[in-house]
Amino acid sequence: AAARAALRGGRFAEAYALLRPAVAEAGRDAEFLGLLALAAVRVGSDGEALVLYRHLADLQPDRSRWRMGLALVQQRLGLESEGPAAAALADAQSAADDGGGGLG
Repeated sequence: AAARAALRGGRFAEAYALLRPAVAEAGRDAEFLGLLALAAVRVGSDGEALVLYRHLADLQPDRSRWRMGLALVQQRLGLESEGPAAAALADAQSAADDGGGGLG
């Protein structure tokens, strides 16, 4: 709850500091891992976010938010997106270009 409030308040380093120590206990808790991935991106831990989003995309392949997160982190790291992640990013960019606000 405290980490979620920190994220909502834009206190990303605080959220990351609260979430990171508990990652071992999180296991397959997609909600927890998603919050940690978001916090990791916001504090510049793109490598960790990449690992987390890949894991999340494997855990829940039908959740487009994980594929989108993965594609965005890959782009930030200068990696080429592949498969569903690339498609998710292309769809969002197309929607944004059409005024649909896909990434915003």
